[in-house]
Parts: sequence; C-alpha cells; structure tokens
Amino acid sequence: MHRDALRVSWGTAPSEARKIHVPASKSELNRMLICAALSNGKTRLQGKSNCDDVVKMISALKMQGADIQEQGDAYVVSGGGLLNETRNMAVSCGSGGTTFRFLMALAAARRGRTLLKVDAQLRNRPIKSWLGTLGQVGSRIQETDEGFCVEGSERWPQKIEVDVSETSQFASALMMVTSFFLEPTELLFKGEVVSSPYLQLTRECVEAFGANIEPLDQGVRIHPVSSKGVENIFELEADASSAAVWLAAKKLGWPVLVENYPRSKRQADACFPKLLEEFNEPSRQFSLKNAPDLAPVLAALSALLPGNTTIFEAQHLRHKESNRIEDLQKAYTSLGIELKNTEDGLSILGDQVPSSGEFSPFGDHRLAMAATLFASQCDFVTVLEPFVVQKSYPEFWEHAQYVGWSVE
Repeated sequence: MHRDALRVSWGTAPSEARKIHVPASKSELNRMLICAALSNGKTRLQGKSNCDDVVKMISALKMQGADIQEQGDAYVVSGGGLLNETRNMAVSCGSGGTTFRFLMALAAARRGRTLLKVDAQLRNRPIKSWLGTLGQVGSRIQETDEGFCVEGSERWPQKIEVDVSETSQFASALMMVTSFFLEPTELLFKGEVVSSPYLQLTRECVEAFGANIEPLDQGVRIHPVSSKGVENIFELEADASSAAVWLAAKKLGWPVLVENYPRSKRQADACFPKLLEEFNEPSRQFSLKNAPDLAPVLAALSALLPGNTTIFEAQHLRHKESNRIEDLQKAYTSLGIELKNTEDGLSILGDQVPSSGEFSPFGDHRLAMAATLFASQCDFVTVLEPFVVQKSYPEFWEHAQYVGWSVE
C-alpha cells in the first residue's frame, strides 16, 4: 500500500458478514502494563495490541528494568524495582498522550533523570497544570528541544492536588504510581472530572493488583498494594474505540461483525451500541463528556443518516491528537459535509451526500478511520496520511480490505 494516500471505496457488499477481531484496548493495556511493571510479582496480560502507543510504553518500561515477554496472544510481565531505578535514561513517547503523561508520573517518582522524547503534536496538548502538579511532589522538569527532562523525587507529599477539568489522565497517572508507594496518598481533584470512565478504569486496574481506592468528597485516598509478590492473570478487552467504526459501517448497511466486542461497560466507548439506538429517532443529542473519542464516527453517521444531531459537553475535544472539533469540521467540509461548531461541540444536519475527494485527517487516527464511512455514499474517499492509524489500530486497512472494501 502507498503510504501517502489510500483510495477507499465500498463497492458491492459480500453476501455474508465478515468477522473482525479488533486488538486489545490500548487504554486498558497501557494501564495494566504500568501496574504489572511496578508490582513485585509476575503478571500475564491476555490480549495484545501492536499500536504505537503500546509499543512505546513497552519499550520505555523495559528500559526502566521491567521484563516484558510476548507469549502468543499475551504479555508476561515481571516487575518490581522501577521506582528504585536511578540510571539516567531517554525514552520515546511518540504522539501518545497517555504514554507521555503516564511515563512522566513514573519519571517523577524515581531518583534518576529521564528525558521523555515527544512529537511536536504533544506539546500543544494540555500540560501546564500537569507540570505544576509534578512540581508539587518535588520533581524538576525542564522543556528541551526533544521533549521534557524530568528529575524525580522520592519524597512525595501525602496530599496532592490535580486538575481533572481538561483530562482525567493526570489523576490516572498519579493513581497508578502512588498505588505502589509504601504509604497512603490523597489525590484532591480540582474542577469537574471529564472522561470519568477512564479514571474508573484506572481504579479497577490498580485494585486488581491489590490497592484500595477510598472515595473522598473531592478526590480519593489511595491505600497502596502490598509489597508481597503474587502471580496474576488478566483478560484484556477488545478496543471499543476502534470497534466503533465497524459498528457504524453495519448501521450504514455493510455486513460486518466485531466478534470480540467488549461485554462489560468499563471502557467509556463501550456505550456506542446504545448511542446507535438513538438514530432511530428523528433527532438526537449526544453528550461526549465521558466518551470524546467517539466524536469522529458519531459526526460522520449523523451527517449520513436522517435526522438532526447535537454533540455537546465535548469541549475537551480541542485537546486531542488534533483540535478535534475544528479539524473535524475542516476535514468533513472537504467532502462537502456541513457541520456547525458550537461552544462545546457540534450541530449536524442529516441526509447529507458527500462528494468524492481527498480527506486530510490532520494527523488524527480517529478522523482517518471515520473518513471511510463517507465512501458508503460516494464513489471514493482518498485518505491522506492513512497510516496515522498506527497509533491505535495498525491492522485497520488490512481489516478494511478483508470486509470487502477497495483500498488502494
């Protein structure tokens, strides 16, 4: 496949639904990898992903002393000792927001100096309050041409204030690291929590390793994991965010089945099947306060299917891999789709007919995948920068061909 652009057309559907097996949730996997690396025992994580965010996380944890082996469709992690590591090191975070923020917390909790190399794109995402939070705990952070140099501190305070109004990832990062301290820590939340299911996912991960998270009026008290080493086995769910495009394609009439769609609701985007039911109504409103990654697919469906749609409580979309509100509008407009930006989301008229043409995802993997849905109503869509999907779903174009789409 040519890496600068891919031309996608739907063509004639197969007579029987093709079955897709999507990779493991990168949100759950990266959290479990950190917890397993910090724990003193051996952990088997059943379920894999070859996406960039996970590959970068594994590489960084190995560099810091974790033993991570691939065994079939699983990772086996032997951890312990990461917080005692004193070597200076440089690790690459790529463009992964969770990878970068989680690893920065880990770097701030050890005595050595860590250079976190990041793509330019990450510098535009919310970080000012995060640097202030890590300054509270005694770490020293300096921005460099390559990223951020973090000099950690062993003596963290027992109470830490953290802003949760733009992203819950800061609180998640602190919850994971402090769950493996020797003494309890209180996290005091500033602002109203956005993407709260992701914070709940972090809580479930650390509690699976033995931590106890005690709710407070505006925060949590973290009672850490016992230092005793144990062996754990965890089954990881399929990535609900990646699966959404296939459920949307099915809603548009293409025969496809995600055979490993997550059964639980612990992933925020696992609400998508419920949201699809709203398209049976003449108009609908979607709050994406807790599931912002669904915006590109929901906006595409809303434009193609009958009825009017309002997406609201989604202002934090401006701080994703792209400014996902403005860039989504620009990208969809290039195919003749009209959307109206609102203060906290989008207003979309349905029954629109897209034009064939080029589609720039502005470096955003979820926009690139959502673009393929417009090919259901026009001759073709040429997706520029198609391999930005490597960030979350590297098999996407291969799977697109498998379900019967023309990708060339």
